[in-house]
Amino acid sequence: MKKELLKALDLVQTASRAERNSAARYVIQHPESFPYLVELVFENSGRTSVKAAWVLELVCEQQIFLMQNSIVFFTQNLNRITDESTLRPLAKVCNYLTLAAYKDAPVVLLSFDEKEQITSFCFDLLINDHKIASQVFAMDSLLRLGTDHNWINRELREIISKNLPEKSAGYRSHAKKILRKLQMRETESKG
Repeated sequence: MKKELLKALDLVQTASRAERNSAARYVIQHPESFPYLVELVFENSGRTSVKAAWVLELVCEQQIFLMQNSIVFFTQNLNRITDESTLRPLAKVCNYLTLAAYKDAPVVLLSFDEKEQITSFCFDLLINDHKIASQVFAMDSLLRLGTDHNWINRELREIISKNLPEKSAGYRSHAKKILRKLQMRETESKG
């Protein structure tokens, strides 16, 4: 199964959506290959790991429930990744995970440890000099995680406020939305 998955990933020559979709379709049609896909992301095998992360993002966008049996491995290894091309799709997967976990009828369940690892990963993305897209996904995930722990809201507000003047227009726009939501949450909790 891993060999076939590697063949599908080899066909991804560029970051084009069509090429990534082709490999994602393979994984969705062969869900038994999903754990191998997650493992490949963290093998740090250069281009294959990046491609695996791109495909993982698309698979999770469509079938996040496939992640349920791989969440422990995924979250335990998040902080090992340093490659910017891999960080963005992983930040997006965290966004999908928190979105699915915080629905009224959760699609995936996250343990305390898994939430803690995602929180750590997302704060690392915000604190360190990473690409704006990764930081935007991190903000969204942290906003959801903050419904469980008020300290996350305080830290998120502090980091965003500190970064706001020096970041791009895209970052500032999204950060202001997050700050408004945090303000609304704080107002509701007092009222």
